[in-house]
Amino acid sequence: MGGHQVQEAQMSGVQRHKGLRPTATVVAVTVLLAVLSACGGGEDRPSTGGSASGSGTGTGGSGSHAGDHGGQGAGFPESEANTVVRATLRDFAFESVPATVKGPKVYFEATNQGPTDHELVVMDEGGKELGEIEAFAKGKKSKPLALELKPGRYKVACLVKLGDKTHADLGMEAPFTVE
Repeated sequence: MGGHQVQEAQMSGVQRHKGLRPTATVVAVTVLLAVLSACGGGEDRPSTGGSASGSGTGTGGSGSHAGDHGGQGAGFPESEANTVVRATLRDFAFESVPATVKGPKVYFEATNQGPTDHELVVMDEGGKELGEIEAFAKGKKSKPLALELKPGRYKVACLVKLGDKTHADLGMEAPFTVE
């Protein structure tokens, strides 16, 4: 009889464990979705799509949101850059982005000093995305972004959504010229 009770206890433990599986699955999926939505996976901001059409190439970010950044596999190390831009991201501004940079090889790094996630998207004059440092959390340093940019006017912008606006709509963008 004692052995029978142990077997019942083990079986009821298995049944309780099975009963927890759907709950654990729901929790795991919920956590995963929360993490993905906080990582700037593209669903939190509008997609511009397209490619760089030869106006820029580079590496950086994981490119998980919609849109092609035109040749991001062709990057270069920081030591080969003509200019290194170390931007500080705050709510809702970019700091330390110079008005003029020497090209064509421009290497971007970013540090988030704001209380919310931010990203750095390089865009040409027409608003086409050329490269991206995906959204990352406060106090973190980004992965680098290396772009070859032709002489011209560009801007960096944060396209993370806040309600029905992007951070760029709230002033988080900075123009620069490549010489």
